[in-house]
Amino acid sequence: MLIVATLSVFGLWIVMAIALIGIGSTIHPLFPTSYSLGDTFWLGLGICIALLEIWSLVGRLSFATTLCLCGIAALGLLFNGSILSNQVRSEWQANRRWIVLLRIRVQSLGSLRVFLRTI
Repeated sequence: MLIVATLSVFGLWIVMAIALIGIGSTIHPLFPTSYSLGDTFWLGLGICIALLEIWSLVGRLSFATTLCLCGIAALGLLFNGSILSNQVRSEWQANRRWIVLLRIRVQSLGSLRVFLRTI
């Protein structure tokens, strides 16, 4: 049961990160400089906070707010999908070594847990 809850939270964080990148990618092309995936994420978070603040001053936060933010994220991902996929691919290739090391670390923690149960 704990694994299901952990994977649910992890999945939610992935969906939120993709949504924030989508929201940030709607505004980021307006700036003349090139941008990274991290910049797009943080810009999306800032835009999301600003929109939620303005929306809460005008009316109640509701399911319509969520639909509006998801629509903005979908438009950003739709219009800038090729740029974002190239950035994700380059980030994956640049950090592949760290991902492998993280996987080895997680596997070693699993064997450590088995060892500690036998003591």
